[in-house]
Amino acid sequence: MYPVLTVNSESVRHFILNLGKIAYTSKQRRNPVRLTLRVRQVEGQDWDTLQPTKTVAISVCGEIWNAPGTDCVSVGQNIEEIASLFPEDKKVQRIAELWREWHCNDLKAGTIRQHAALNLPDDSSRPRDAKPEQDWYQASLEALRAVGLETDNGYKFGTEWLVRPITAEVLTEILSLFGVQQPQQTAESALSGDKEWKAPRQSHCQSRLTTTKTEEKS
Repeated sequence: MYPVLTVNSESVRHFILNLGKIAYTSKQRRNPVRLTLRVRQVEGQDWDTLQPTKTVAISVCGEIWNAPGTDCVSVGQNIEEIASLFPEDKKVQRIAELWREWHCNDLKAGTIRQHAALNLPDDSSRPRDAKPEQDWYQASLEALRAVGLETDNGYKFGTEWLVRPITAEVLTEILSLFGVQQPQQTAESALSGDKEWKAPRQSHCQSRLTTTKTEEKS
């Protein structure tokens, strides 16, 4: 079985969810799909209050492997692709929703009010009125300038990375979706600020399915 948890450092944890095999590079279900959740304790400026804060940042990476399991044929922020491959899977669809909303919540280019004014679902989206020749940042500044929010409470958009603090409820839910044992306790431990926060050292989860050749060897 593939271990769900590996520990890279005191303040970082990785949780791996195996979604099984799909027919991606051929008509046969031979391509393993996995999601990796990275949970990391961070410090920064709160995107709402602009005050120092400690919280947890999460990021998700999707992987679709070739049949031998030697290389990825799709990897990274392939959220829409993976969601489309599992349209009836409520767990995958919920993970996709949380992935869209909370991925890299410690890398916000603006305050909560600036993001609301730009109607940005994430930091890679261009403002609706952006001109084709404009880059993302200049288009954002122009849109914010038009509504008086280029600078919000002394913070100019895009000059630092701000943090959107995650709630215990959201962190608990995504840990649970990834099959983590005792998700609430794990979330509370991570959010406590303790650098040696506790998480299950090794557990297993599979949303559906068969093991890969790599898993069979372990």
